[in-house]
This record gives sequence, C-alpha cells and structure tokens, in this order.
Amino acid sequence: NLDKVLAEYGVSEVPGMVFENDQTMYYQYQAYLLPEIGSSVYTSSVTNMRVFAPYSKAVSYSDTVEGVDFTALLTTSTMSVAKADYANASTSEFEEGDVQGPFQVGLAAVKTSGAATAEASAEPASSAEPSADDAADDAAGDSAASVTSTLVVYGSELMFTDEADQMVSSANSSMFSDTISALTAGGASGNLVIPVKEYGVSQVTIPALNALLCGLAIMAVVPLGCLAAGVAIWYRRRKS
Repeated sequence: NLDKVLAEYGVSEVPGMVFENDQTMYYQYQAYLLPEIGSSVYTSSVTNMRVFAPYSKAVSYSDTVEGVDFTALLTTSTMSVAKADYANASTSEFEEGDVQGPFQVGLAAVKTSGAATAEASAEPASSAEPSADDAADDAAGDSAASVTSTLVVYGSELMFTDEADQMVSSANSSMFSDTISALTAGGASGNLVIPVKEYGVSQVTIPALNALLCGLAIMAVVPLGCLAAGVAIWYRRRKS
C-alpha cells in the first residue's frame, strides 16, 4: 500500500490535517494552504507564483536513510499545525496532541540502490589478459551497479482539480505538468504536456492578511480621508 511505498524512501505521513496560522500563507480559511514553493525541476514554472493546496496532509522524512536525496517542493510556515482530530478542533492554533510545523506538503525523493562496490578477489592476480567474456561480464555488472527511482508526493488530493486550479490561475496544473515532464522523457524535450488554452477570466487569490489590509483601507482609511477633506473644505469656506 501507500505507506509501504513511502517507507521505501524513508518518507512517512504526518497524522492529521495541516492548518496554517500565518496569514500570508493561506486563503480565507486556515486549511486553504498557499505554501512556499521550493526551487526545483518539479516546480520550475511556478516558483514566482502561488499554488493552492486545500485540506492537505503532510509528510516527513529521515535524513538518515542511505542513498535517498530529498527536495522540499511545498513547505508551510513554522506557525502551521497538524491536527489529528481536526473534525472536532475548536481552533486552528496549536493544542495538546497537535504537531507543530513547518511541514512538507510537497516532497521529492530520489533513491539510488544497488551501488555496492565489488569485493576484491582473494585469488592472486593473473598476468593473463582478460577474455572477451570477462569484459562483457564487467560491462553488464557496471550497468546494473545502481538503480535510481524517484518518488514525488503531494499532500492534497484536491490540489489538481479544476476548482483548485482556477483559484491560482492554473498554477497547480502548471506544477503538475512540470512534475510529469521531470519524471519522464518530456523533461528533456519540454513537449510532453500541451497546456490547455484558457478562455475564462483569471481569478486572483489574495492571502488573508492582504485581504484584511485592503478591507481596512476601503472601510476606514478612505472614508476618514473623505471626511477630513470635507472638513477642510468647509473650514476654508467658513474663513472666507
């Protein structure tokens, strides 16, 4: 199953759902994540964009696993928490039983195996030249010396739906294309995935903090500015 596949790469699932408490890294609701995007071949076209990861789980990994290189693709902030009993949670903040972030909600792991060095023969070295069969065996051994496999995991099962993709102007589908291209021969030619032509109006996703500041400006700063201007005009006319 999935847990066994993850374990082969030293990766495990963090119990619970991730909630983000940094207002610059979620959209409207703490489970609507806007994680930090790492620079990699899997995210090459979205490094300066936002991706939307709703209702996401996280994965963790061990640096002690031999022969595996990890690349963080999507990372939450240090203020994020993973809640195992998220259905009954009363707050998005850290509570007893929660796990404190940051978390990886997107991760790539490259595993290299079978690269053991052959032991030296115990027999005395022979002065005779190696035969053609011996050379063929050596070449076959070198080609089979190491095997590389790659695992890319994203924590949100809704991330690549049309609804989630539209929230960030197709950034999610662009990252999906990057990932598939990197895992296949398309990564070299760049023509594996042909983007669909969009005819709709792009939606702008604003982080919660920015939305709050814009709301305060519209509801408070602008009216107060108009009031101050009106008082100034009234006072000037009264003086004249």
